[in-house]
Amino acid sequence: MSEGNIYLAQCIEEDDVFKLKLKKPFECTVEGKTIEEAKVELALEIAYRIGDGEALIEVFPPLQSKSEVGLTCLVAASYNDSVNALNSAYLFDDGVCEKCGFGKGKRNSEVLLEVDQKPLGLVCGVVKTYPNIMIYSEGFVEQLKPSELKTMALIPVLYNGNECGYFEAIPQKVIPQIGHIGASYPEAFQQSWKCGKCDRKKFVVDSKEFDFGTIFIGSDSLNSTIPSIIFIDEGFSVCMAFTVERWKEFVNGGKKRGVTSNSVIVVFPDFQEIPELSEPDIFEWI
Repeated sequence: MSEGNIYLAQCIEEDDVFKLKLKKPFECTVEGKTIEEAKVELALEIAYRIGDGEALIEVFPPLQSKSEVGLTCLVAASYNDSVNALNSAYLFDDGVCEKCGFGKGKRNSEVLLEVDQKPLGLVCGVVKTYPNIMIYSEGFVEQLKPSELKTMALIPVLYNGNECGYFEAIPQKVIPQIGHIGASYPEAFQQSWKCGKCDRKKFVVDSKEFDFGTIFIGSDSLNSTIPSIIFIDEGFSVCMAFTVERWKEFVNGGKKRGVTSNSVIVVFPDFQEIPELSEPDIFEWI
């Protein structure tokens, strides 16, 4: 069997233990003290039974947290396929920061993104662009509703000088990520920092209450009625996020299970903060 496949698992919390139930391609239940620990156990079981040593486990539906910090009502689409950008220096109006390498100014939609190989996944990350650009296949875009398409401009991606069936989504509005009180912000490679040159901020929120990689946004950035789709700047990329109910339509659509996701927490005002971040001398990934 091929490796790197995505497996949908149902998560149940019982007596401070997290149980993951898998139904396809076989049935089993594993447990752990945290969701991450249970994911590790399930990955080991998948590798043992069918030989997929690079299993991607999608917990669905997202576990509803009992925390007072905020609400779990959104899911951010992520990717498990990457390609390189060939023209990253020309994608932004003001070029790139000479210190951190992040794009400055707005994305110039008249310059089409060029990639070094044809993507394969439904959602693909483009590296060697900072922030990393996410591109979406025709199959993914076809699932968007007309009202959702109105919130973005779709521009084609080029491979070998030709359109390759993928699109970059440039949103009309982007919601910034925030921190929450009591969390930590690890300063390891590609995690939390502030550029002293262009003031770009990038941080990962590490909290005992939520999975590592969870994205946090402020409740004051949304209206009382949450739209089915929004865009979030989570520091290293701008991701497309859906309400949980809308996300169900994607994962229940057969091939749409080829996308992974991260939970999004809408944080109440009393728990919001802007973290103080260090300014590194060099950025090693440049």
